[in-house]
Amino acid sequence: MKTIGNKIKELRRSKGMSQKDMADKLGVTSQAVSKWENGKNLPDMMMLSRIADILQVSCDELHNPEKTLEKLDNPEFQKRN
Repeated sequence: MKTIGNKIKELRRSKGMSQKDMADKLGVTSQAVSKWENGKNLPDMMMLSRIADILQVSCDELHNPEKTLEKLDNPEFQKRN
C-alpha cells in the first residue's frame, strides 16, 4: 500500500511543485516536506488538511490510493489542474 508521503509526492509533482514550493505554501521547511514524503515523519491533522487543499484533493483521497490514482490518471483532471 502506498503511504501518505508517497501520495503527497506524486500529487505535488503532478502540480509541478518542488518541495520548497510546497513548504513555502505551508509555512514549513522543505526538510519537513521531505520527511513526510520519505515516511520519516507524518504531518499533523491540521497540516494534512492544508496539504489536501493545496493539492486540490480531499483528506480522504490522501488516505485512499485508488481515488488519488484515479485523479492522476484522468486527463480531465490534468487539464483542470
